[in-house]
Amino acid sequence: MTQFYYEGINKAGNNVSGELEAESKEKAKQFVEGKGLVIKTLKKKPELTFSEWLKSKKISEKDIMLFTKYLGVVLKAGIPILKCINILTGQVENYRLRKKLNKIKGDIEGGSSLSDAFGKHADVFPNIYINLLNVGEESGLLYEMVSRLTVYYEKNSALKKKVKSAMVYPMIIVFVAGAVTIFLLVFIIPKFGAMFDSFGAELPKLTQVVLGLSNFVREKIGIIIGLLVGIFGAVKYALKSEKIQYMRDKFLLKIPLLGQLVVKYAVASFTSNLGILLQSGLPITKGMYITVNAIDNKVIKEQMEKVKDDVESGVNITDAFRNSEVMPSMVVEMINIGDQSGVLEDMLTNISEFYTEEVDTLVDAVTGMIEPLFMMFLGVTIGTLVLSMFLPIFKMSSAIQT
Repeated sequence: MTQFYYEGINKAGNNVSGELEAESKEKAKQFVEGKGLVIKTLKKKPELTFSEWLKSKKISEKDIMLFTKYLGVVLKAGIPILKCINILTGQVENYRLRKKLNKIKGDIEGGSSLSDAFGKHADVFPNIYINLLNVGEESGLLYEMVSRLTVYYEKNSALKKKVKSAMVYPMIIVFVAGAVTIFLLVFIIPKFGAMFDSFGAELPKLTQVVLGLSNFVREKIGIIIGLLVGIFGAVKYALKSEKIQYMRDKFLLKIPLLGQLVVKYAVASFTSNLGILLQSGLPITKGMYITVNAIDNKVIKEQMEKVKDDVESGVNITDAFRNSEVMPSMVVEMINIGDQSGVLEDMLTNISEFYTEEVDTLVDAVTGMIEPLFMMFLGVTIGTLVLSMFLPIFKMSSAIQT
C-alpha cells in the first residue's frame, strides 16, 4: 500500500485535504472522488524528511494530553470538530500522531462518527477517551467531555511523574555509584598499582584485594559489559510475560513504603478515573470496566476485576469493594457514604484528591529515606577504594619516620 496526499473541494465549496493509503494512484483517485470531492492535488506522499524522521518518536501520553487540551480550547471557540482536528493536525509535532489524526480526519469526512474514527486507533486513544467522546457526541456536550479528558490526563500524568521519581531515583544513584567505582578501578587505581610495584614492599591486605579487583575488571571489562547488557535484555524480554509481570507487581507490593506507594497511586488513579466517567453519565458497570482495564499493577487489577464482576452480577458496590483485599477500609467506607447519599461521583473525586496528597507525602518519605542510605553506600564504597590506595603510603611514611 502506498500513501497519498490529496487536496480538493467539497460540495459546500470548502477546501479539504488529507492522506490515504491505496494500492495505486488510480485507486486513490476513485476513493477521493467517491467522497464527493473535486480533486485539486493528488500525489504520492514522499518518504520522511530528516526532520520528520527525528520527530517520528513513539506517541507519548504527553502528546495526547497536549492535543486534547488544545482540542478543548478550539472547541470552546465554537469551531466545528472536523475543522478543529484539521487545525490541530498541522500544529502537532509528533509525526506518528499527525499521521493518525490525518486518518481520523479522513474517516470523519467519509461519514464515520467521531468516537468510531478515534476508536480505530485504540493503541493510542484508550477506552476512556473513546467512551467520553461518544458521550459528548450523543449528548451535545463534546467540549465538556474533552475538558474532562484533559483533567484525566493532567491528573494521571502528575501522579505517574511522582511515583516514577520515587522509583527511578534509587536506580540513578546505583548507576552513578557503579560508574564511579568502575572508573576508579579501570583508570585511577592501576596508576597507584604501578607506583606500588616500584617500591617492592609488601602491601596491606585491603590494597592487594582492591588491586586484584582492578586487574580483574580491566581484563574482563568487555565480558562484564556484555553480561550487563545481556542481563538487561533478558529482564526486558522476561517482563513481556504476563506471569513475570504479575510476579514483579506482587513483589513490589511487599516492599515496605514502596508497596504502600503503589497501592495509594492505584487508589488515587482508579477513583479519579471512575469519578470522571460517572460524572459524564456512564453507568457504573461500564465505568468499572473501563477503569479496571486502566490499572497498571497486575495484582491490584486482578482484585479489582473481581469487584467489577460482583458489581455486574448485582452486588452492592460497597459490598463488592469490601470483599477486595487491596482497597483500604477507609476508601470502602467513603464509597459507602457516597453511594447511600447519592453523591458517589463527588465522593470518588474527594478520595482521589486525598490519596493524591498521600502519594506526595509518601514519595517525599521514600526519597528522604533512600537518599541517605545510598549516599552512605556510595561514601563507603569510594572511601574504601581511596583508603586502600593510601594505606601503603601511610605505612611507608610511618616506616621512614621510625
